[in-house]
Amino acid sequence: MEFLELAGRFILAGLAVWRMSHFVANEKGPFRAVEILRHSNWGKTIGVGFDCFSCVSVWMSVLFSVFVGGVGWSLAVVIPALSGFSMLLERVVSNPVIVQEIAMPRSYTDELLQTDASDSDS
Repeated sequence: MEFLELAGRFILAGLAVWRMSHFVANEKGPFRAVEILRHSNWGKTIGVGFDCFSCVSVWMSVLFSVFVGGVGWSLAVVIPALSGFSMLLERVVSNPVIVQEIAMPRSYTDELLQTDASDSDS
């Protein structure tokens, strides 16, 4: 397999692992199906693995490693690499960007903006 094709497959698989892991660990799912499964008796017997993003990403990496082309001993490298890639993405994306309004001094006026309907030239 060519290097660019392998790199492309790895990036696609890493994004898929991140998305599916985030879905299972953090979202409710359609009709709250994932949330119901997570809190059911079956979900409790598996343990807290459904709530842990890192745990879910390892299991998802096992599934998507076949897409990357891992066979035999190369799976020992591909699985942790995909899981690590998805964990890095989660760290980058999990912190939301907060936009705050800039406080303007009270004396600031903008001549271009009309503040009153009586100011308009009709």
